[in-house]
Amino acid sequence: MNLSSRFSASIVAAAMLAATLSANSSPAEDASASSTHVDGEWIELFNGKDLTGWTPKIRSHELGDNYADTFRVRDGLLVVSYDDYKPEDSTSLDSGKPHSFDKFGHLFYKDAFSHYRLRIEYRFVGEQIDGGPGWAFRNNGLMLHGQDPKLMTSDQKFPVSIEVQLLGGNGKDERTNLNLCTPGTNVVLNGELFKPHCTSSNSKTYHGDRWVTAEIEVRGNEVVRHILEGETVLEYTHPQYDPKDPEAAPLIVDGNLMIDRGTISIQSESHPTEFRKIELLNLESKVPAAKDVDADVSQSKSVIDSYVGNWALQLPNGAAGWLSLNQSQGALVGQLWTVGAPKPLTDVAVVDGKLQFYHRRAVGEPDYPGGPPVGEKLPRRHVAAVDGDAMAIVMDQPDGTGGVKQVSYSGTRIAELPPKPDLSLVTFGEPIELFNGTDLSGWRLTNAAQENRWKVVDSVLVNETPKTDFNPYARYGNLRTDREFNDFNLQIDFNVPPGGNSGIYLCGRYEVQVVDRDSRMQGIIGIGSLFNRIEPAVNAGKVGGEWQHYDITLVDRHVTVVLNGVKVIDNEPLAGCTNGALDADESKPGPLYLQGDHTSVQYRNIVIRPVVKNQNHEIRARTSSRSQANAVRPM
Repeated sequence: MNLSSRFSASIVAAAMLAATLSANSSPAEDASASSTHVDGEWIELFNGKDLTGWTPKIRSHELGDNYADTFRVRDGLLVVSYDDYKPEDSTSLDSGKPHSFDKFGHLFYKDAFSHYRLRIEYRFVGEQIDGGPGWAFRNNGLMLHGQDPKLMTSDQKFPVSIEVQLLGGNGKDERTNLNLCTPGTNVVLNGELFKPHCTSSNSKTYHGDRWVTAEIEVRGNEVVRHILEGETVLEYTHPQYDPKDPEAAPLIVDGNLMIDRGTISIQSESHPTEFRKIELLNLESKVPAAKDVDADVSQSKSVIDSYVGNWALQLPNGAAGWLSLNQSQGALVGQLWTVGAPKPLTDVAVVDGKLQFYHRRAVGEPDYPGGPPVGEKLPRRHVAAVDGDAMAIVMDQPDGTGGVKQVSYSGTRIAELPPKPDLSLVTFGEPIELFNGTDLSGWRLTNAAQENRWKVVDSVLVNETPKTDFNPYARYGNLRTDREFNDFNLQIDFNVPPGGNSGIYLCGRYEVQVVDRDSRMQGIIGIGSLFNRIEPAVNAGKVGGEWQHYDITLVDRHVTVVLNGVKVIDNEPLAGCTNGALDADESKPGPLYLQGDHTSVQYRNIVIRPVVKNQNHEIRARTSSRSQANAVRPM
């Protein structure tokens, strides 16, 4: 980030409801169900009393650690303060140079948003902390369309986001306000892709300690407007990730650079700042509906109930998908998992008994047989009908001539999760060596059209793909067992290079993440995780290039993961398949499969012990029989 240029350049209703970035309790979680998603009225994001709904992330500190009460509430104001910082806090974290402050911080609101109008009232007060950089004098910022802070590294200075700079003058020189900076991002400005880090607005200068009211209008990926005193001082379109930025690159899914939703945060960049109002008008339901969706969306509860649940999908290209539909304030909200993070559904409604939603998907021809569609992602209408536990879906797809053709696919309702099993009542069978240490007998590619870079070297199963990025789609193949399994215990060694990435798919549908300890992928997408589903209790990984060991138990759709002797997931439920699954039908057995389309990796000592007896089932059956008998017994 070119910080030297910053001074000189120096926010659910039925018509549109969405899910968010993460399934855990984080500032970007469950936006669709949040009480802040109310249409048609301004919502106070800051309550004037405390920091409820906000989470700090200070550089070099863990998420949630509000170091030295950097962010505090005083006299009804949200204050960025350095009163309790120590002299040594002004020593640079980068260079160790004294009087060179770079312990920047951010305060994240709990929900993610797409279409909204954000209004704030702020002012700068007092003096900068010792060593504050010149560009940060009377400088704060609104970080919009930002990344989930759980995905930030400890030492990361700024979240990948679009920054609206809040700037004050020095009393004499001109300095425009509501400028734009782009940490890890680019925008389209005046019709052209704009790559410089910052650009100025056309506003006047705001000197002194005066209160300033600023508004930002955000319309998803369409347009962003910076507004002062009712006048738009800067406007741009198509916020997008910078693929060359190392902090943005891991956030890019399917090669799609466009950003249409994200977190909101305010900064602590060295100058004390006060906020007396932070409020948001949610515009999501005001997004114009597609011309063929013009219907009354009020439906009876029984019709909506028929769609609620988790659905295993087989997408038009044969890939697996997982659809989750839930109710929020009487309306449906949903998300779809295919690869990467879960994708929100938009314009979700039940019309004439049928479910309609929009989902952004690429439409171009795949790069290789059986591969995913490529090209620009466009919102595509899906219409679904339910018959019991079966779902039939028709999707609109451009036909290449300017028209639309319809493509059909199907879904099956996934049975409710069984109760958590008592693993002491489970008996495992004799060990089965899945890898013989000699050749690839018993293994094959998941897609025969891809290139096989797997081989055996010195009794080690080696994937020698030259690929070094994390894009999951490539011509290099994933490897699966011929045999399929239900519940089991798996023992497996792996060795991933520094910065490498692979994965172990249980039953071909639940990915246990394979990266090194220091990977840029951490937490719910890091070592020891069920990718994007379950976060490990600790990072028990080793450095890249060292052999590591997984001991994984899958029973009754609950998983236990022991990494290098440390239990990091303890008999936790699996809500559904993870992204990249071969199928999403959790009632079926499936293979073990190893990712080979990411980077190079090595595996050895792959041993599985299938469950041969589960007394939990017998106990539940007896309990159920007694309950039914008691229910019909005459009084």
